[in-house]
Amino acid sequence: MVRFSVFCAALTALLLAEPAHADDNIVTVGMILPMTGQQASTGKQERAGAELYMQQHGDTVAGKKIVLEVKDDTGAADVTKRLAEELIGNDHAKVLMGFGLTPLALATAPVATEAKVPEIVSAAATAMITEKSPYIVRTSFTLPQASAPMAEWAAKNGIKKVVTVVADYGPGIDAEKWFSETFEKNGGSVAEKIRVPLKNPDFAPFLQRVKDDAPDAVFVFVPSGQGAIFMKEFVERGLDKSGIKLIGTGDVTDDDLLADIGDAALGAVTTHHYSAAHDSPENKAFVAAFEKANNGMRPNFMAVGAYDGMALIYQALEKTKGDASGDALLAASVIPMALLGGIFSLWITRTPFSVSAAIGFVALFGIAAMDGILILSYYHLSLESGLSRVNAMLQTCRTQLRPVMMTCIVACVGLLPAAFSSGIGSQVQRPLALVVVGGMLLAPALILLVLPVLVLKFCRAQELPEELPREGAT
Repeated sequence: MVRFSVFCAALTALLLAEPAHADDNIVTVGMILPMTGQQASTGKQERAGAELYMQQHGDTVAGKKIVLEVKDDTGAADVTKRLAEELIGNDHAKVLMGFGLTPLALATAPVATEAKVPEIVSAAATAMITEKSPYIVRTSFTLPQASAPMAEWAAKNGIKKVVTVVADYGPGIDAEKWFSETFEKNGGSVAEKIRVPLKNPDFAPFLQRVKDDAPDAVFVFVPSGQGAIFMKEFVERGLDKSGIKLIGTGDVTDDDLLADIGDAALGAVTTHHYSAAHDSPENKAFVAAFEKANNGMRPNFMAVGAYDGMALIYQALEKTKGDASGDALLAASVIPMALLGGIFSLWITRTPFSVSAAIGFVALFGIAAMDGILILSYYHLSLESGLSRVNAMLQTCRTQLRPVMMTCIVACVGLLPAAFSSGIGSQVQRPLALVVVGGMLLAPALILLVLPVLVLKFCRAQELPEELPREGAT
């Protein structure tokens, strides 16, 4: 299970706008999945995982009713994009989730960016997906996370020569790259790198090439749903009897399809971030509940990604007390920054807290939030112009320095006389003025330094190659 608190912070940073909603007490989660076609098992698992979380935790959180709206994109990117637009425009979805195929997650990225709606990727695993929009957060995994450990294991267990066989699209390229580099770094050699077509693959000619190369092992990545086909052909062509060990990522031994694979899976070694057989009380409880709710169906990593995605949404709403407004979420993060200045000014002048000071804090919060919105608005405009996140934030800080400073200076200058007054009535006006002046003296530095760091931290880019995937999945 993922650490929900980390993902919750990420979602809070990504919920950057609140589209008009027919009912403010409803949060619609638009779940776009391949429910039919080659990756139908992914859609089935993802939907079941999300629904299980709602069954266990109810459909209401922080006063908001959660509505799960599932759409079948059939694995076609143009359909995914259209469905995302319809979910936002017609169903007023506050969150988009799912995306069993990498091109589908990428097709939705510009829609999420334009509408400022968070996109939770609970399946697709190409490493660079989160680079494509500041509104994307992932609750699944990336192929480098699974491929590099497999290479390390192979090198430590006497495997010297390997042939790689991967599906020819983004995740496959990731898997090939990270396995090969890690394996060679540990003293192994990669005899051949084979890429197979993603759709309706015939593995026979590629497996013959593997047999001819006579490696110690073949490293395999194919998307969830194709593992059974590959492993059966591997056995049918006698590679299991030829001394060639089958190693790969856990997509090949998908928990959902393991029973269909049968004895062909015996002897295969895979690495993955999740297994239904993981021996922990939490996982045993999850598997039992999942099987009970789904007529004995065994959960796989896709189900866990969706389950965690729903947990992310629930906990984010709990932390914001049901406010799904993104600008409110990030703009509110500057309030504690201004609060420090107000508290310090009362402390240093030994002024007791009073109703007047409380009113000052209210005014201070409003000014600070306005400055935060200035920063966020310009940052998103800079992103839309094509700048990278870091460059967009640097440009934002440079251009918004003057507006933020002017806002704070005007507030300070206007209230400075009241802050130092000592005549009749000063006991009423002085605490208010001290709070605002103190807060505005500290706020610019914190807003221009801390807020950018928060945005870049929770929407940070991964230092991984940006190889565009071809047609494909996961």
